[in-house]
Amino acid sequence: MRNLITLPVNLTRQLQDHVLSQPRVEVCGMLAGTDHLASHIYPVENISDQPTHRFYMHPDQLFQALDEIERNGLSLLAIYHSHPAGARPDPSPDDAPTASWYPNAAQIIAVPSQDGQSLASLRAFRWGRDGFREIELVRISV
Repeated sequence: MRNLITLPVNLTRQLQDHVLSQPRVEVCGMLAGTDHLASHIYPVENISDQPTHRFYMHPDQLFQALDEIERNGLSLLAIYHSHPAGARPDPSPDDAPTASWYPNAAQIIAVPSQDGQSLASLRAFRWGRDGFREIELVRISV
C-alpha cells in the first residue's frame, strides 16, 4: 500500500465534472488502476438521506463497479467524495466508517469553489490506527 495516488488529467477532469454537477451536496465514486496510477473512474450515486453532510453509495452501483474492477484486473485505489462548496477539505467523523470498510483504498476529498466553477481543493488521505493522514496526490498529463 503506497502513500501516493497518481491521477491523470483526464480522470481529474471527470472527477471535477462529477463534483461540479452537484456542488451543494456530496457526490461519490471510486478510482481504480494498478499500483498507484488511477486509470478508471466509477461515479456512484449518493443515496444518503442527508447528502449535504454524508454520502452512502448506491449498493447496486457500488457492487457493479467493484465487479468490473476485479474483472479488469485492476485494484480499488481510492474512494472519492466531495464536501459541499465552502466546507473544510478534511475528512469528517462521518468519513471514518467508509474508510475502515476499504482499508487499502485511499480517501480523496474534493471541495468545489464557492462559485461552483472549479475545485477549491482536492486532497488524498489514508485511514489507519491513528485516524486519517494526508498522502500525496499527484496529477499528471498523459
